[in-house]
Amino acid sequence: MMTFRKLAAASTGRLIRAYFTENKPEADPEAQPVSGPALDSGGRLTSYYTRRDGRATWRPDMPAAVAAAMGIDPTKLPKDAELDRLFEAKRADTGEAWSVHQRKVSAYDLTVAPHKSVTLAAEFASTPTEAALIWNAIDRANDATMRYVAREIGWARKGHGGDEGAEPGAVGWVSFRHHNARPTLQVQDGPTGTTYLADVPVPGDPHAHIHNGFFNLVVTADGRVGSLDTKRLNDRVHEFGAYFQA
Repeated sequence: MMTFRKLAAASTGRLIRAYFTENKPEADPEAQPVSGPALDSGGRLTSYYTRRDGRATWRPDMPAAVAAAMGIDPTKLPKDAELDRLFEAKRADTGEAWSVHQRKVSAYDLTVAPHKSVTLAAEFASTPTEAALIWNAIDRANDATMRYVAREIGWARKGHGGDEGAEPGAVGWVSFRHHNARPTLQVQDGPTGTTYLADVPVPGDPHAHIHNGFFNLVVTADGRVGSLDTKRLNDRVHEFGAYFQA
């Protein structure tokens, strides 16, 4: 299945990042994520054993044009400050806006989850190797699904609200692997601030799922930086979820 939520650019990025990363500290700077077209390489399995991809990972095959537009180095693991800025529709390196056009939405939280039986199979696997293989399959399914979504909605709108059509381009996302369904509450950041999800400090049920922060940014072949044509997302979330499950 798949669910999705809009992430407002006016939100406080550090609060969104804290929720997605489950308040885990930044990873060892020497740890390197898996990148390149071979998304199902043994590196993912090795990363599981070292727990280096349990916090946040960029799109494994992040296009260079997108990385440049967002101000990130996709060969290095995401840092808190980078994620904080990106969730506010700002460049990760300088804090400047992605383009001259203001974004109301910085990203879309596309969350995929396998059947409950898959979660239980991973939780009660007889060996760490068996559990790692199951999680590797979940990761690969997520990669394939997100590439499918990218092809379908990775179109930069033209004109006001896309009234002049759209053209295809490159897109990027960051993924967060979660193991439990955590009870949450909606909390407001001050009397006039934005609302966000906060964890309730009680144990959650086993529930394997991956949050994908799909950035509202498209880079076309001529270098134009636009926003996603999200009209293409309407009524297709169940389709994308079924693709992941398959």
